[in-house]
Amino acid sequence: MTKISISLPGELLAEIDELAEQRKLARSALVRESLERLLNEEHQQRTLARARELYACVAAEDMALAEAHLPLTVETIPPYLASTAEKEGTTS
Repeated sequence: MTKISISLPGELLAEIDELAEQRKLARSALVRESLERLLNEEHQQRTLARARELYACVAAEDMALAEAHLPLTVETIPPYLASTAEKEGTTS
């Protein structure tokens, strides 16, 4: 494992030491776990942001496809509705 040196404000170091003691962990273990958690959360956020971008593109493509097929829908739906109305006996 690689060792690094960092500078921290005294108050932050005191909080780290207090939490490490409560959890019965070494200071470095607590800092390592905290950084791993932070990096995992960042990765998840980036992944979710990318997924949202992709889903937005898919939604836009779906809308464009639906709009491109509107003329077919117009041609198809009225006869269907008319035949449904006739079967139900609700024609005017």
